[in-house]
Amino acid sequence: MDGLRNLEVLQLGYNNIVDIRDLKLGRLKQLKVLFLQGNEISRVEGLSGCTELRELVLDKNRIRYLEPDSLEGLTNLRELRIEENNLRSLTNFNDMNNLQSLYLGFNRIAEIAELDNVGSLGLNHMASVLARCILFTSVKARALKTPLFSDSSPAFHSFSSSR
Repeated sequence: MDGLRNLEVLQLGYNNIVDIRDLKLGRLKQLKVLFLQGNEISRVEGLSGCTELRELVLDKNRIRYLEPDSLEGLTNLRELRIEENNLRSLTNFNDMNNLQSLYLGFNRIAEIAELDNVGSLGLNHMASVLARCILFTSVKARALKTPLFSDSSPAFHSFSSSR
């Protein structure tokens, strides 16, 4: 991988990858976009060295939850796609101050209160997150601690099912 030091986009979708750590992606210091959709990944690990990563696609894997350090070091991440997993909780979605889009559809998030865990991220597309969770999961409506919408929030019509 030393010859790929300047690689910016890496497509590894549908390759039966089980463990991200085995890929040693931390060596790719210029990596900005990483596609890992359609694999057998159950844990998000081994990405802390990818500090320039802006887009991470983890759709269609076997991820149930994120570890506290799963997204550590990904301070430039702007878009996270983690749809069609077995995600049950939205804990540990923190320290992603630049995150603008978060795709969570087709998971197993059972409590709408789980959105409190991502409400502090200041997502530009928070309406999209809520709408996709409601449309694609069976969510129990409960009061949220963090208001999802304000006068400046995007309207519901702003979400799309861009697949």
